[in-house]
Amino acid sequence: MGRRLRLTLCMLLLVLSLIPIQAFGHTALVEMDPKPDSQLAQSPEHVLLLFSEKLEAISDQSLFVEDDAGKSIEAGSAEIGNKGKSILLTLPELSKGTYTVRYHVMSLDGHMVEGDYDFTVLTDKEAPTQVTADYGVAPIEGDQSFQDRWSSVFTEIAAVDVLRMVYFVIFLLFVGMMIWYVVLWRGRSNEDARRYRNWILQIQRIHILVLIVVVVEFVQQAVGFDDWQLVKDILFHTTAGTSWSVILVLSLIGLGVLQRNKFVDVVWILAVVATMTQIGHAASSHYRIIASILTAIHLLAAAIWAGGLLFLILLWGRYRHIAEKLILKFSNASLIAITLLVLSGIVSSILYLNDISYVFETRWGYILLIKVVVVVIVIIIGAVIRRRFIRNGHLRVGTWIKLDFVMLLVIASLAALLTAVEPNPPNEPLHWHVMGQSVHMTTEITPNIPGDNRFAVTVWLPEKSGDPKTVSMQITMEPEGNPKNIALTKLDRRASDYGFGGFNEFTFQAESDQLDHAGTWLIDIEVTNQQGQTWTYKKQIRVY
Repeated sequence: MGRRLRLTLCMLLLVLSLIPIQAFGHTALVEMDPKPDSQLAQSPEHVLLLFSEKLEAISDQSLFVEDDAGKSIEAGSAEIGNKGKSILLTLPELSKGTYTVRYHVMSLDGHMVEGDYDFTVLTDKEAPTQVTADYGVAPIEGDQSFQDRWSSVFTEIAAVDVLRMVYFVIFLLFVGMMIWYVVLWRGRSNEDARRYRNWILQIQRIHILVLIVVVVEFVQQAVGFDDWQLVKDILFHTTAGTSWSVILVLSLIGLGVLQRNKFVDVVWILAVVATMTQIGHAASSHYRIIASILTAIHLLAAAIWAGGLLFLILLWGRYRHIAEKLILKFSNASLIAITLLVLSGIVSSILYLNDISYVFETRWGYILLIKVVVVVIVIIIGAVIRRRFIRNGHLRVGTWIKLDFVMLLVIASLAALLTAVEPNPPNEPLHWHVMGQSVHMTTEITPNIPGDNRFAVTVWLPEKSGDPKTVSMQITMEPEGNPKNIALTKLDRRASDYGFGGFNEFTFQAESDQLDHAGTWLIDIEVTNQQGQTWTYKKQIRVY
């Protein structure tokens, strides 16, 4: 291959791998209009969803509304606004009934943010159904139980997760064998080189086939194939889509250029690994460069370990004499790789987690703990192999190598699953409504995260009782924090979304950064009417 051609290919590989990709935090839904479970006196003009970060792609299926029979409401196309963070869907006049809002959008790290909620449209003469509830102190809700969180570790695995796990394993094996092909470049016979090329070519073909399936699944899950312009936008104008497209292009180029020139092989390996770091949590981390470097180290270390084990297994049966010559080199490299895996994994976990205690509170954390246990088992297996081979000179380690390979498959599968799961528990806007006989109260905190938030308290008092005398709000970080007052300001009276007949609505609002730390907070609301009667509400919330 000519020098100019090699340089051209290398430049192409580098350009493809360095396509600029933005990175922000994980996208979450922070505000909805109409609100979940709201009862509206009139048909809403639109559905508006506000997200924490910029969205990357929308389609007709990104936001739509269904009636109680499951039939989609004919509406216009959803529109993006608020610098790409919101979706607006204009609605026709809706008749009385319950409606379901469904949304399906893509975040910057390639994950789909989806869900649904209901709202009800009432007739003008109808009031919402009164839910019997004692006014006074509202009960404090508990967190999801340990058993529920633990049972979700594997019960929530979807078919798409299995496909990604399979691909990740094949990717590591392919890249790892390419790394070892480069490492073993010198000192090998032509026969050995031909044998290695044949093995790599087989797994290379499998990798491309599975990759095509993954890309097709990615597009299908995001927008489907009805509109090819949307397919183009997904593949070339989103972070994850661009990364998958680049990996596919690199893989197709690899069919023609790999295993011919050592320098080209090295550049290809670095390019495909660099691109792979932009699919998953590293791409949306606030520490993108550091997270991407750590992910690249993690991938390369795992690939070295995976490729070495696969080489040993392939050689052990018919070419034992070659395997015996290489086993110490593989063993030493695996020891270094496992060390890098552990160190990069620890630092990455610290970057991704806002609080290390979340390891014991999230599905991501539980999967990570399982992965840690398996890594410990691998270290023990590696020690046994080294002891038997190096110290005792025993060559009967084939079973241990196969067991080590099985553990590799488990770890790689868990690693792929971790990329599809949110490391931190999700913060959701608080919408807390309490019905009573003499007063109704709603408290909202948006987006309900550490830092700046909008606080709103809405109360409904009987028409004859006049305006509320005072409405106060305190928040206290538990267990020993000092109470903080939220200075609420009364807003102009507006029409009630809930349409409570015989009641007047009063809303008090504030913008504040008093909710300044992650942790458990106690909210105290106190409402006093003109007659001096007081209602007190308490609620415990967790902010992540």
